[in-house]
Amino acid sequence: MSRWHAECNEPDVVIVGDGDGGSLPYCSNRNRPPDLDALKAAIPASSSNIIPPPDEPLGELNLYWPPTAPYSDMDVSQMSLEASRQESGVATSSPKDCASSKDDNSGPRTPSNIYENRLRPDEFRLLLPRPPPQASPGWEASTTPIHVDLETYGDDRYPEYKTVSYTWGGENADSTPCRPVFVGTHWDVLFQTRNCEEMLRLLQPSRGIRLLWVDAVCINQNDIDERDSQVGKMRFIYSNARRVVVFLGTAVAGPQTNGLATPCPARRRLEDLDITDIGAQLKQKTKSMHRLSLKTIFRMRYFSRIWVVQELLLSKLVIFKIGHVEYIANQLTGDNLGGTVEAAPWIKLIAKGLPRLGSLALSELVTRCQASDPRDMVFGILGLLNSATSWPDDYSLSAKHVMIGFPGHCLLHDEDVRVLSPRPAKGAPGYPSWVNPIRVPSTTTGEREYMDSVKTFEGILHRGIKRDFWGNPQTKYWDVFDLSDSEPIATELRAIKSW
Repeated sequence: MSRWHAECNEPDVVIVGDGDGGSLPYCSNRNRPPDLDALKAAIPASSSNIIPPPDEPLGELNLYWPPTAPYSDMDVSQMSLEASRQESGVATSSPKDCASSKDDNSGPRTPSNIYENRLRPDEFRLLLPRPPPQASPGWEASTTPIHVDLETYGDDRYPEYKTVSYTWGGENADSTPCRPVFVGTHWDVLFQTRNCEEMLRLLQPSRGIRLLWVDAVCINQNDIDERDSQVGKMRFIYSNARRVVVFLGTAVAGPQTNGLATPCPARRRLEDLDITDIGAQLKQKTKSMHRLSLKTIFRMRYFSRIWVVQELLLSKLVIFKIGHVEYIANQLTGDNLGGTVEAAPWIKLIAKGLPRLGSLALSELVTRCQASDPRDMVFGILGLLNSATSWPDDYSLSAKHVMIGFPGHCLLHDEDVRVLSPRPAKGAPGYPSWVNPIRVPSTTTGEREYMDSVKTFEGILHRGIKRDFWGNPQTKYWDVFDLSDSEPIATELRAIKSW
């Protein structure tokens, strides 16, 4: 439970020193502070990570995701009958219709004092950080508790807000929820990572109101259905925000005095960072960096995270807090970064909105990115597709299901046969030979030879598709998922590339 004085109907909370230079909230009605150690010990083991379901063995996959890949167990004659039924308007069913249909509010949810109601698909929460209380003698103002409120808004009516781009674990990859954040009038406790707490402290307003969207707080991380729905809305949330604030950790943002950001910071263009003497400002905190440059910034772990790509590309304006300077990036910035983006080539598209690229091209753009959950490598790419076809991320799927679904989408929806090549010398155990479950396909090696192979693949596959009078495919049930050794098409394909 997050509520440490549940018996109080009208809580009266004040801030007092803890005797060690810090401070804690204190309930005047019950004459006690929260027992943070006991509350921390009660955190569910799965509260910060989604454990993927086990991979299904071949032959028991029951594939239905994504909707753009029309999987079927039927043979070719049944496929033709199915296609004719669809053309005549006869209703049909498929495994995905049954597997993907679920009530948005029917799944199990963990009771919570902080999140009283599950968000509907057309809602999202915003966070209101309260200004820090006035410091008292004997304790540091920078240790005052972080106190926030949460408000719910509809997709068609909401105030101006900012989003925050950061990584839960920071540069040290420490994703342990160990720092208390206090929520609402009861000061309920929500434990966050050290990096998240430092980010919230940076963004506390000195006065007035500031509305933020912070994923770790605005989404009930213990409600899988809500997480699925809200992660699928990141495109909407980031593209409609006034700006996104990038937090690269206190080593780069600088130590926070009084828990507040500088009221009137200097502002520069991001591409001008190399010509400013920002390194001297951070010398004490970044001893390993003799000079802070764009190249060193773009090599940080932050820029290797797959979700960061979506956050920075979809935002209209991006603010990097570096030292006492705010570096600004807009849709023109990427064109001026030159050769500084080798470690993160996707940064050239910063603030440009949805890239006009196909699924496979996007996967190659982010080929150096990483994710703690392998499914996020696919979900992060699909969230950037400039297409009317979209669907929510589904964390009830196994990693194998997702890794097979992505090349299926590329092949059957995008009609991009490059996804079949190049293949590893040996397929991964438990996967079809045409699927690379570890890394999405890359086409950076042997470009000329590769493109020749692509043309050959296209020619062979197109000959195996039944077409109408104008040459258009009559069905998208391409017979490449289960080619037998005796199939002429399979023989031709294997002649130019071993699977």
